[in-house]
Amino acid sequence: MKKITIAIVLLLLSTSFLQAQVYIIENFDAGTPAAWTDTYANTTTAACSIQSERDNLWSSSTTGNMTTNNYVGISNGTDLSFSIDYKILNWSGLGATPAGWGSATLQYSTNDGNTWIDVLVIDDTNHIVSEECATLGAVVPGADLPTGSDVKLRVNNVWVGEDYYFYIDNFTATQYVACLPVSDLTATLTTGNSVDIGWTANNSETQWEYVIQPQGTGEPTTAGIPTSTNPLMLSGLDSGTAYEVYIRAVCDASEFSSWTAVNFTTSPACGDTIYDTGGVNGDYSNNENVFLTIFPDNPGDLVTFTFLFFNIENNFDNLYVYDGPDANSPLIATLTGDTLPDPIIASNTTGALTLNFTSDSSVTDFGYEILISCGPAPSCFAPTNLTATVSSATSAVIAWNANNGETEWEYVIQPVGSGIPTGSGTVTSSNPLTLSDLDSGTAYEVYIRAVCAPGDLSVWTGPVTFNTPVLTNYTIDCDSGQPLNLTYCYTDNDTTSFLFTSSNAFPLKIAFNSGNIEGFWDDLTIYEGIDNTGVILFNNNDSDINELTGLVFESTSTSIYMEIASDGIISCDSSTTYTPWDFNVSCVTCITQTVDFGIIGNCVPDQEFFVEANVTDMGDAINLEISDNFGSAIQTATSTGVVTMGPYTANSEVVVTVVNTDDTSCSVESEILTFICPPPPNECSIIYAGEDTTFCSDNDSATTLTASYHIQGQDVSSYDINSIENCPSPPLTGGIPTSINTDDVWSDVIDLGFEFCFFGETYNQILIGSNGVLSFELENANGFNGWSIDPADTLPNGNNPTLSQANIFGVAHDIDPGDCGEINYIVLGSYPARQFVVNYNDVCHFGFNCVDENGNDYTSTSQIILYESSNTIDINIIDKPLCTDWNDGLAVVGIQNVDNSIAFTAPERNTGAWQTTNESWRFSPSVGESNYVFEWYDGNTVIGTEDTITVYPEETTTYTAAVTYNLCGGGTATVTDTVLVEITPTPIPVAVEDEVALCDGEEQAILSVSVDPAQQVPDNVVYYWTYNNIDIVAGVSEANGGNTIILGGNNPEFDLLLGDYTATAYNTVTECFASTVISVTQGTSPELEDGTSFVKCADGEVELSVNITNDPEMSSNYLYDWYIDGVPILEGDSSGTFTHSQEFGFDSVLVVVTDTNSNCSAETTITIDAFMNENCVDIPQGISPNGDGLNDCLILDHLEAQEDIVKAEVYNRYGVKVFELNDYTDQWCGQDASGGSGSSDGLLPVGTYFYVIQFASDREPITSWIYLNY
Repeated sequence: MKKITIAIVLLLLSTSFLQAQVYIIENFDAGTPAAWTDTYANTTTAACSIQSERDNLWSSSTTGNMTTNNYVGISNGTDLSFSIDYKILNWSGLGATPAGWGSATLQYSTNDGNTWIDVLVIDDTNHIVSEECATLGAVVPGADLPTGSDVKLRVNNVWVGEDYYFYIDNFTATQYVACLPVSDLTATLTTGNSVDIGWTANNSETQWEYVIQPQGTGEPTTAGIPTSTNPLMLSGLDSGTAYEVYIRAVCDASEFSSWTAVNFTTSPACGDTIYDTGGVNGDYSNNENVFLTIFPDNPGDLVTFTFLFFNIENNFDNLYVYDGPDANSPLIATLTGDTLPDPIIASNTTGALTLNFTSDSSVTDFGYEILISCGPAPSCFAPTNLTATVSSATSAVIAWNANNGETEWEYVIQPVGSGIPTGSGTVTSSNPLTLSDLDSGTAYEVYIRAVCAPGDLSVWTGPVTFNTPVLTNYTIDCDSGQPLNLTYCYTDNDTTSFLFTSSNAFPLKIAFNSGNIEGFWDDLTIYEGIDNTGVILFNNNDSDINELTGLVFESTSTSIYMEIASDGIISCDSSTTYTPWDFNVSCVTCITQTVDFGIIGNCVPDQEFFVEANVTDMGDAINLEISDNFGSAIQTATSTGVVTMGPYTANSEVVVTVVNTDDTSCSVESEILTFICPPPPNECSIIYAGEDTTFCSDNDSATTLTASYHIQGQDVSSYDINSIENCPSPPLTGGIPTSINTDDVWSDVIDLGFEFCFFGETYNQILIGSNGVLSFELENANGFNGWSIDPADTLPNGNNPTLSQANIFGVAHDIDPGDCGEINYIVLGSYPARQFVVNYNDVCHFGFNCVDENGNDYTSTSQIILYESSNTIDINIIDKPLCTDWNDGLAVVGIQNVDNSIAFTAPERNTGAWQTTNESWRFSPSVGESNYVFEWYDGNTVIGTEDTITVYPEETTTYTAAVTYNLCGGGTATVTDTVLVEITPTPIPVAVEDEVALCDGEEQAILSVSVDPAQQVPDNVVYYWTYNNIDIVAGVSEANGGNTIILGGNNPEFDLLLGDYTATAYNTVTECFASTVISVTQGTSPELEDGTSFVKCADGEVELSVNITNDPEMSSNYLYDWYIDGVPILEGDSSGTFTHSQEFGFDSVLVVVTDTNSNCSAETTITIDAFMNENCVDIPQGISPNGDGLNDCLILDHLEAQEDIVKAEVYNRYGVKVFELNDYTDQWCGQDASGGSGSSDGLLPVGTYFYVIQFASDREPITSWIYLNY
């Protein structure tokens, strides 16, 4: 076989860099290389070999060429050999062409074809006339092709005469190759984990390098693994994996060839599972011819195929199994249809099995699933021809062929899909074997294996599958109180009937938990009594019902009969969209209460609703409990009447349950109850005044208000189209279901609920189409809504009814609500700002292959909103996938007038194939002069007409934004929205002490603030403390001590540092805050004079004071606290004196002096003594200086203290001065000092003496007598 080679070979030089060379060998068997350009055509007619290129030159086609791509930097500087095989044949008759035909020139270029240099000219001088191809060529000197230069080659044809074909083959251009690459590289699989690599050496080399790597990695850039083995076995590979192997020749230690590659994929290995080409979930394809060989991992082992699933087109598609490594091995199995084959075991020396699957050109199916296992030749062969025959709803009989003469087997019965057993089965010696106690209506699978001897077991055979029939006659055990739960998936042409009978006299109840049925075509009928002659309790088509969930039916007799009648297509069993019926049958042991449910809602201002459960009949209940699915408080009812539940947030889905507390089987459950409101005012609403705002009472009240609103212009024939983002949209569910539940229809006429202006015309009714469109053309009601769109059918369009009958397209494409999904509508809001909303919720795409990778139907969800007054249209595309399998996937988003003459579409959303998610478009009639008036109001006062204004409220104020539209039908409508500007009080922290002074020896300080609780919610206020701009407390509430910090002390929380501490109170709700500063300073303590004492008379008083020695000038202010015996007598005294009166006797006094600046204090004790003249007698009448310590002297100390005695004089009765002393207190004790010495020891005689006391004060001198006696 010829090998096509176009290669740029890299040589490894001794200087360790790679050098290229030209190496082109092209035989055109696969056509012209993609990067080449030419005027030639590929042909097999009269070709040189297999296929050649030829060009027809004649008078109308006088030139031709075959040109390679430009090979950048490829030259290695050696001579280039350039040749072609060629011949020239006449156009008619194909005979050899003689002279006179023209010329063909072999040329090269080193500048990408800007300049061509001739290498060889073929003309009449050297042309070989022959019908066989000849070879001509020449050599380009290496000097003309410097190393690293570009090379581009061509054959250039010029016609002179004749009409002929010029053939080219074996286009060859090569430079010297020092080390040729290997050729004929092959990969031969030997096992699922190994491969033999072989090649042809072209240099007589005996060493090579190889690289094996994941397929697609690309040519290696580093050295490979050396080997001298050819062929080379590579083992330890991953099964079922795509690899590529690169080989290069090693010509010497520094010279390597270029890399040559081969790709292969390892086959599955032991333990793997083989699937058809459709994989786990898909079908195989038409016209397949698949070969696959499986080798055992270990020599001597045998491969076994165990079929887990088999379903191919019977007789037309086949699976062939060969006992050996290829299709030349013996054919041991030809399989077709859907019968699960027995295991197949290899018996050849390689242990391999080869699989060949073929399919014809029509009809495909699910395919096959085969488990591969490997092991030594079995000593115990598996049973074959395993069958299963259902004998009743709860039993089946299985049988098989024994292949070893064995009499014992193990079997496993399990739900379908459980897979090959991994443990032991149940032992049996019976064949056939009856399986009993099975569940009715259940799909089972059975595996069996032979027990040839203890421990000698065959592989499992199976599975064989079967379905037990549905048990249809049930007796309900009323005494147990437990309902019977059944699940049933009805089939095509199903005629199953069920009979339920109570075990006593109680009636019965059927309650459906889930499930649906094909409406109109399939019937489910429930009868009162034992057969279908009784009263009909329910028929799905009589009630136009296809969803059974939540339906409840009760009999009055002891039996209920249920009958199914389905057509031949679309059922639970044959459809992926219908769910099985899950229902309970129970005894009615009480009379069920009757309850009606209603909704009372309010969208403005609260967006909430209540549910009223109206109990119209208590049944036989004495007490009812009413609950909901939101966990609200349970309410009770003991008589008929209305019980109100709620409130619930608008758009919530509420289910209310009313239960008889004496018998919970009597329960009534509401359907889903909801109250739908439009989204709260937002930037996409007709008008939006902005979010409510708050500012703090201590901040600037200037507040900027900005409103947004729908713009309306006076040009009724034009619309602006804008993309809108993040707009809250109404709920997709909860609206009114339309009459559209089948494919391709228009709805009944539907009232909009308000007047809507569209292209200048006013409408109050509309049609909803099943294919994503709305129409004001009411004559089409209940008619055909077209689906067909061609790529040229763009808007505006009056020719294609699919488009011409519709006016609003959002999204218009072929969808099928009869298959899945829902179309509903609802009118939201109140005049004059209502919205008409249409929802297309998860509606299936029409098309036979419009499914995702998991086989699920493609669905689209979109929403159309028409706004009252502003006449704006929103189209919200929540999800719109692309399925080109049907209608080319064409879709359109836009609007079109009723005359089909004007249309507007969203950018890139006119008719085309596209997909998107979460995309929204707004169509606004906003072109032309303004057709509205906008105003801001404070109460009834207009305060601005611009969109943005600044207000300065002095108190909490509500402002109103209002837009007034001129309506199409005349008159105006004003739409408003309000914004609240709230002034909230700022939490002002007040310090207990603004300055905390540390007194001598004081090691702790407590800083504390408080906020007026009347202004704040305490739980909303937290505190921050900073010192030197560093946070030391952050966001701590007062309840957690955040308003107080303690500095220093034992186990200090914070260090005691002097300076300013900032306390900030922050309201976490309003975000208002304020701060105060507390200073911690070093204070000065007063220093008091110690040992201070005062004297007083026994019945007198004395004024006490204390000296502050470190502030003699009394520059600070002080407070004095006076204590006697620890009892405060006078506190907060600022005078600094205290009168010690007679009542205190002579008790000492403790005085505490506090510096009011630093709050530092000191204390001292003042003692109180009596005068020596304790009773303070001014003039004693006698003294007796006899040394007994009693009245020895004339004591006048109290007078000295009180009046300041200047002089005391004593005279005898003769007028002689016997004593004189200045500043007298108590010095005269009867001594004679007439000699002038006051201290004379001589005593005066007994007698009467006279004295004179003179004072420094204003007191008159005292003169009196005194008697001296011893």
